[in-house]
Amino acid sequence: MPNKYANRAEAEHRIDLFLNSSDVAPHSTEFADTKAVHVAIDTVADIHYGGERGNEIFFLYPVAFVAANYQIDTQRLVVPDKFTPDDVHISSQFNDYWLMQRESMKGELPIDASIVFLPGEAQVDSKTGSRYQIDEDGKPVSNIDQMKKMLELVRSEEFAIIADVFKDQLNELQDLRLKKRRLIQEANEIDRIGSRYEAEKKREQAKEVGHHIGTIIDSMDPARKLIISRGITDPRFLKIIEEGGRLEPEGLRELLSYAHNDYQFNDSDPIRRMKIEDTFRKMGLQFKLAENTISSQQCWEAYFKKTGKRPSKVIYYEQETPNEAFREFRVRAGLNEDGLHQQIDLKKIFARNLQGNLHGEIEHERDLFEKYATEVLDDLFPRERVDELKPDPISVKGLFAGALGSLSNEEMEAAMNRGWDELK
Repeated sequence: MPNKYANRAEAEHRIDLFLNSSDVAPHSTEFADTKAVHVAIDTVADIHYGGERGNEIFFLYPVAFVAANYQIDTQRLVVPDKFTPDDVHISSQFNDYWLMQRESMKGELPIDASIVFLPGEAQVDSKTGSRYQIDEDGKPVSNIDQMKKMLELVRSEEFAIIADVFKDQLNELQDLRLKKRRLIQEANEIDRIGSRYEAEKKREQAKEVGHHIGTIIDSMDPARKLIISRGITDPRFLKIIEEGGRLEPEGLRELLSYAHNDYQFNDSDPIRRMKIEDTFRKMGLQFKLAENTISSQQCWEAYFKKTGKRPSKVIYYEQETPNEAFREFRVRAGLNEDGLHQQIDLKKIFARNLQGNLHGEIEHERDLFEKYATEVLDDLFPRERVDELKPDPISVKGLFAGALGSLSNEEMEAAMNRGWDELK
């Protein structure tokens, strides 16, 4: 703390902000935000709370369990009707609910009340369980050499020319992939009703859309050749380009936008450079991949055997993203995507838990934190003693001399002593 704050006043100001305000939820505090456990409804919020890209773990809880046992707050001040966020907010930062147990006001959820989803086929280091190379200090090894080459690629005139066509293709691919997914979902729904013929028609339509997607991807081969010619060998970046941004549509769109708008910037434009490098990081390209890997399922099973601990419900998913795994689970479980929990109005039943004032519920914990924080500050920034703040008698004498200049030295000394006694 002393290295971060120059003096006690700055540290006290930061503590006051932490305990009494919040940048993300004006009605609450950063203290409540930090103490609560955060969840999203009807989606996996990996874009906001992601782990290692392609090696994400997530937990699926029944909404009824959460609504019945937790005090719930949210950035948006209100919980959506029937706990169903609309299409605009489902993937936004506002699909963020703060939970604390009703009785203990602890920000925690029991693992065995959930279904634990673990990646099954991610290639990870057998010792660390990470997709990345880890150095002796436990930190991931930077992929700086490849990122430099990627940066040079995006800044090149050749990539700018390709980006013009590529950008239009990316938009078309995204629409086609959404259409294909909808057709498959409709086929699965029809299957449950029992009309197999209609379901097969939907699947044939989805297959035709898939062929169209393949044709567009094949036309992107010039981009792949350009990448290889630039010495870029990172399999993740090659895959993003080869698949037309299937898993990273927003990241690829950002890169194409940079190239499309202006490829002639140079090292003297650090802001542009930082933005591109930040996009690479968001795409999960900033660290080197591990070597000598095993599957994540093998790694987890070895861990469970070694520790003797295992969650009660585990699903190893094979899909490439958490939300693809979540959607597949819903299909198999027969959960309607358009109304996962609309049959019962849980919001109405458990209205007492939706007061939206976690800050007020944890006043005791807040006071305790403030007490301990003050004790820490006393150690790091000791308060000056009162006697150290007494005015210099010489200075006092000068002040009195100005006010009592007509008195003799003896009379002035006596007046000063009376004044000093009053100061003490």
